[in-house]
Amino acid sequence: MCLLFFYAREIEPVQLSQVTLADEGRLARFTGYLESVRESDNNYFLSVCSGGECVKCVVFARLAESMDEKTIDLDELESGAWVSFEGIVREYQGEPELVAITESAIEVK
Repeated sequence: MCLLFFYAREIEPVQLSQVTLADEGRLARFTGYLESVRESDNNYFLSVCSGGECVKCVVFARLAESMDEKTIDLDELESGAWVSFEGIVREYQGEPELVAITESAIEVK
């Protein structure tokens, strides 16, 4: 995971409207509104939208716990909030999604 983070930091980030499966492994950053947020087994699944496009975003349990302690309480996120999200593009069930890799991956605007 650490190598993936440093590799991703060296790549020019892609914008939400440009995220495709071809971007797997690349860093994506964008700002949009939080359409939905769901927690399951301490993993958080968000849908963030911008410019008519939405993407699934994931914060896995270990990172979510660390975020709760240091940067943001994910349980307090509400639909409609304006947020910035940064993550690595990966494929899940044939669709692109973004996976948070740092504690500062989500910022409420």
